[in-house]
Amino acid sequence: MSVRILACLLWTAGLAACSDPPPSAPTAHASIGSDTVQQPQFIDDITRTELSRTGFQLTNDLEFLGSRSDAGIDRQVAFAVRMPASRVQSFLEAAGFDTPLKPGQRVFQTPVEGVDTAGAKQVSAGQDVFRTDGGSLTRDVMVIHEDAGTAIVHVWAYTT
Repeated sequence: MSVRILACLLWTAGLAACSDPPPSAPTAHASIGSDTVQQPQFIDDITRTELSRTGFQLTNDLEFLGSRSDAGIDRQVAFAVRMPASRVQSFLEAAGFDTPLKPGQRVFQTPVEGVDTAGAKQVSAGQDVFRTDGGSLTRDVMVIHEDAGTAIVHVWAYTT
């Protein structure tokens, strides 16, 4: 009988070791707090092409955090990337986004899943209009400034 008990205890311990971490366990990237963003995602060529229509070029050295798009009367695409804070300005300039970002300003749009824009402490934001061959897009940009010298750039681009 004691062999059965020992086997049950070992089996239970094995299950506990293989189970998912508790909800309070951090799931975020090591460079940030657990409540800002989830793990980075892979960006496929179709998504990269769709997002490039916003004027922003997502190069392989950026950490792609996710994207989403909504279509109705208007169309919106949103994405978020992490990069060194020193690179943010050149990323924005390369996209033709020359509106100065206002410290403390937020964008109140639905964020990409896993990115907590509401709980971010240090933010800056701005808006511009991007002219394309097919019309124009309004672009909202919010930068979340992180402690580790990194930043999350969240972009919402939509027709109006």
